[in-house]
Amino acid sequence: PGRAERAVAEAGARGGLVIRDVLVTGRAQTEAEDLRRAVGAEKGAPLLAFDPVSAQRAVAALPWVSAARVERRAGGVIAVALAERVAVARWAEGPGAPPVLIDAQGTPIVAADGQFDDLPLLMGLGAPEEAGTVLALLAAEPGVARRTAYAERISRRRWDLVLTNGARVLLPAADPAPALARVLFLQDREKILDTPRARIDARREGEVIIRDRMP
Repeated sequence: PGRAERAVAEAGARGGLVIRDVLVTGRAQTEAEDLRRAVGAEKGAPLLAFDPVSAQRAVAALPWVSAARVERRAGGVIAVALAERVAVARWAEGPGAPPVLIDAQGTPIVAADGQFDDLPLLMGLGAPEEAGTVLALLAAEPGVARRTAYAERISRRRWDLVLTNGARVLLPAADPAPALARVLFLQDREKILDTPRARIDARREGEVIIRDRMP
C-alpha cells in the first residue's frame, strides 16, 4: 500500500480497526501453516492494511485448493472459504517414478508420499488425462479392482490392467468395457486371471488370447 493507504490503515488501527480473528471454512487437506502464510493475516494488524485480493490469489495457488474466497468482515474478521480438490488416484510416469495424487480432471495435486495408498495407481504418459475411463471401468468391476496392482496407459492410446499376481490384461483403445466383460466371462469358467504373469489380450473384438506366462 502507498503512504496514504498506510496512514488510513494506521488511523483505523488506532480506532480499533484491527484483525481480531481469521475464520476458515472448507479446509481438509491443505496444511494449516501453508494456509496461514498464504492469507498473511496476523491478529492485531491493521484491518484496512489487509489486502483480500492478494490473499485470495495466494490461497488459490495452494496445491490442494481449487477455488478460494477471502473477505474482510465486520468486527475485524477475515473470512477464508476454500474448495479443495478431491484425490481420485495416484499417478506415476513409470515403474520407480514417485507417484503423485491427481483429481478427477487429471490435475496433479501433491506427491503421494504414502498418502491415500487405497486409491488406484495409474502409470504411463497421458494417464491422468484419461483417468476417468479406467477408473469408471474399475468402479464397475470391484472384483477386478481388488486384483489390480496398477493400470498402465500404453502409447497414450489404451489401457493395460496389471494384476497383483503379475498377469496383464490388454484392453482395446475404444470401448474397453465389453472386452473386460469377455475376460470376466472366461474367468468364471476357466479362472484365467488366476494364472501368474499371464498375458490376456482382449484387444480384438470378440476374442481373448491367453498366453500362460509373459516373457
